[in-house]
Amino acid sequence: MGNEDSRYTITDVQQSRSQFRRGLNERIKDYVEEIARADRQRASKEDWDVARDDVANHHDSEVPVAEGDPDEQLMLDALIEQFNRQDAGKHFEEAKC
Repeated sequence: MGNEDSRYTITDVQQSRSQFRRGLNERIKDYVEEIARADRQRASKEDWDVARDDVANHHDSEVPVAEGDPDEQLMLDALIEQFNRQDAGKHFEEAKC
Protein backbone atom coordinates (compact mmCIF):
# COMPACT_ATOMS: atom_id res chain seq x y z
CA MET A 1 0.00 0.00 0.00
CA GLY A 2 2.81 2.41 0.77
CA ASN A 3 4.91 1.30 -2.21
CA GLU A 4 4.93 3.13 -5.51
CA ASP A 5 3.75 0.09 -7.47
CA SER A 6 0.89 -0.72 -5.00
CA ARG A 7 -2.51 -1.37 -6.39
CA TYR A 8 -4.24 0.84 -3.76
CA THR A 9 -3.12 4.09 -2.22
CA ILE A 10 -3.68 5.24 1.35
CA THR A 11 -6.35 7.62 0.09
CA ASP A 12 -8.19 4.74 -1.61
CA VAL A 13 -8.23 2.75 1.63
CA GLN A 14 -9.39 5.73 3.69
CA GLN A 15 -12.13 6.50 1.18
CA SER A 16 -13.26 2.88 1.13
CA ARG A 17 -13.33 2.77 4.93
CA SER A 18 -15.39 5.96 5.23
CA GLN A 19 -17.83 4.73 2.56
CA PHE A 20 -18.23 1.46 4.42
CA ARG A 21 -18.96 3.27 7.70
CA ARG A 22 -21.40 5.63 6.02
CA GLY A 23 -23.21 2.73 4.33
CA LEU A 24 -23.31 0.79 7.59
CA ASN A 25 -24.81 3.77 9.42
CA GLU A 26 -27.42 4.23 6.69
CA ARG A 27 -28.39 0.55 6.80
CA ILE A 28 -28.69 0.61 10.59
CA LYS A 29 -30.83 3.77 10.36
CA ASP A 30 -33.08 2.07 7.78
CA TYR A 31 -33.42 -1.03 9.98
CA VAL A 32 -34.34 1.09 13.01
CA GLU A 33 -36.98 2.99 10.99
CA GLU A 34 -38.43 -0.29 9.71
CA ILE A 35 -38.61 -1.74 13.22
CA ALA A 36 -40.19 1.46 14.58
CA ARG A 37 -42.79 1.41 11.79
CA ALA A 38 -43.63 -2.23 12.51
CA ASP A 39 -43.92 -1.47 16.24
CA ARG A 40 -46.28 1.45 15.56
CA GLN A 41 -48.44 -0.73 13.31
CA ARG A 42 -48.57 -3.49 15.90
CA ALA A 43 -49.38 -1.04 18.70
CA SER A 44 -52.04 0.62 16.57
CA LYS A 45 -53.64 -2.74 15.79
CA GLU A 46 -53.62 -3.64 19.49
CA ASP A 47 -55.17 -0.27 20.38
CA TRP A 48 -57.95 -0.79 17.85
CA ASP A 49 -58.58 -4.31 19.16
CA VAL A 50 -58.88 -2.97 22.72
CA ALA A 51 -61.18 -0.17 21.54
CA ARG A 52 -63.41 -2.65 19.68
CA ASP A 53 -63.65 -4.81 22.79
CA ASP A 54 -64.51 -1.77 24.93
CA VAL A 55 -67.25 -0.70 22.54
CA ALA A 56 -68.65 -4.22 22.33
CA ASN A 57 -68.68 -4.54 26.12
CA HIS A 58 -70.21 -1.09 26.56
CA HIS A 59 -72.87 -1.74 23.93
CA ASP A 60 -73.91 -4.99 25.62
CA SER A 61 -74.24 -3.34 29.02
CA GLU A 62 -75.97 -0.20 27.77
CA VAL A 63 -78.97 0.70 29.92
CA PRO A 64 -81.96 2.24 28.13
CA VAL A 65 -82.71 5.83 29.08
CA ALA A 66 -85.92 6.33 31.04
CA GLU A 67 -88.59 8.62 29.68
CA GLY A 68 -88.20 12.17 30.96
CA ASP A 69 -90.65 14.80 32.08
CA PRO A 70 -92.81 16.07 29.15
CA ASP A 71 -92.10 19.69 30.16
CA GLU A 72 -88.37 19.02 29.99
CA GLN A 73 -88.82 17.49 26.56
CA LEU A 74 -90.69 20.60 25.36
CA MET A 75 -87.93 22.84 26.72
CA LEU A 76 -85.31 20.66 25.06
CA ASP A 77 -87.17 20.79 21.73
CA ALA A 78 -87.44 24.59 22.00
CA LEU A 79 -83.73 24.85 22.72
CA ILE A 80 -82.87 22.65 19.75
CA GLU A 81 -85.15 24.75 17.54
CA GLN A 82 -83.41 27.91 18.75
CA PHE A 83 -80.00 26.43 17.92
CA ASN A 84 -81.26 25.43 14.46
CA ARG A 85 -82.48 28.99 13.85
CA GLN A 86 -79.13 30.35 14.98
CA ASP A 87 -77.34 27.99 12.64
CA ALA A 88 -79.54 29.17 9.78
CA GLY A 89 -78.89 32.83 10.62
CA LYS A 90 -82.51 33.59 11.50
CA HIS A 91 -81.65 34.87 14.98
CA PHE A 92 -80.13 37.98 13.37
CA GLU A 93 -83.37 38.72 11.51
CA GLU A 94 -85.40 38.35 14.74
CA ALA A 95 -83.01 40.69 16.62
CA LYS A 96 -83.50 43.45 14.01
CA CYS A 97 -87.30 43.48 14.50
